Amino acid sequence: MKRMSKLFAVALTVIAAAMASSACFWFIYQPEEPACLREE
Repeated sequence: MKRMSKLFAVALTVIAAAMASSACFWFIYQPEEPACLREE
């Protein structure tokens, strides 16, 4: 039982790290702001 919970914790940690790193790639892309939304 203890070994299974350790494996589960490691698996969730790996999944969380993968999700966090892929989220960073999405935030690199910044689309151009439309002219009607710009404050000039």
